[in-house]
Amino acid sequence: MNCHSIRRKLPVAGSVGKGSKKIVLFLAALICTVCMTGFTAKAASVEGNVRHSRSIAVQTRETIRVQKIRLKQAVLEKEQEIRRQKIRAKREARKKQEQKKLKKQQELLAALIFCEAGNQPYKGQVAVGAVVLNRIKSKTYPDSMKEVIYQCGQFGPAGSGWLNRVLQNKSYTKTAWKAAADALKGKDPINGCLYFNQGGSGKKIGDHYFH
Repeated sequence: MNCHSIRRKLPVAGSVGKGSKKIVLFLAALICTVCMTGFTAKAASVEGNVRHSRSIAVQTRETIRVQKIRLKQAVLEKEQEIRRQKIRAKREARKKQEQKKLKKQQELLAALIFCEAGNQPYKGQVAVGAVVLNRIKSKTYPDSMKEVIYQCGQFGPAGSGWLNRVLQNKSYTKTAWKAAADALKGKDPINGCLYFNQGGSGKKIGDHYFH
């Protein structure tokens, strides 16, 4: 029921007395006020619902934004971890290759030391290994151990095949193996000498002269 229908049911102003007319007008105004109050309450309720919906929408957008940032960060961290794993894998592979190469060099040098100075004192065995390494450092000789040792006319056991047999059977001694390791670590009891023999001049260690 609205204000207009209520007014139609009230007595008309001409059919009542003067005092009653005021009462009628007052009642009509009161009824309209009540109707307007109800309308205003409904409007306020609708506006509140709209504001609540907007607030939920804002919160949803913010939640999605935060989730996207976290997802992007997680992807970035995963990519970084994958790169670190690849770097570690390459480093480990390189380390294994270097260790394998070093082991082969030590085996070859130990075999030569055994053939050339297996009956000499330990210092003399290290000295023979040092001669090979000093030649690698020198500009006069090749820059690899294999090329230095197998260079034509330089080491008798390499030319005769004895060195290859010792190397293949790994028949060098533990002392020769250790002497090769010390030489590879940089021990040089002959101070850079490039030659040795069993006669002549130079620094004498055991039966060999180093010069």
